[in-house]
Amino acid sequence: MLVDNPLLNDHLRVSIGNIDDIDNIRLVQAINGNSSQIPLTSEQKEAVISIFELYSKDSKKKEEIKKLFESEWIKYPNLANLKSWWEKLPYSFSVTSVGKVLAHANAQRCYNNLPSLD
Repeated sequence: MLVDNPLLNDHLRVSIGNIDDIDNIRLVQAINGNSSQIPLTSEQKEAVISIFELYSKDSKKKEEIKKLFESEWIKYPNLANLKSWWEKLPYSFSVTSVGKVLAHANAQRCYNNLPSLD
């Protein structure tokens, strides 16, 4: 569940994208060649949440991660173009729930392994 953080040496991260996904985590238990999936106990969920919350209180670390992520992001030409386009927008806008669903549906059309919005 804890993996190396590719942006920070000597740091680990929880390998789930969203804190709401904690309820979906299953541990694999193997006994005599048979395996079963077991949901996390409430204590285990609390431990994962406490790890998740470590970054949220450190604004310097969040800023460092943001800069490191952006430096990785622009290494990919298409993402660099997207960043450039986004920064050139002369105005700001907010995304409505309908817009979010439409964008997600279009993204799933292009990449059918994209997880659902649930």
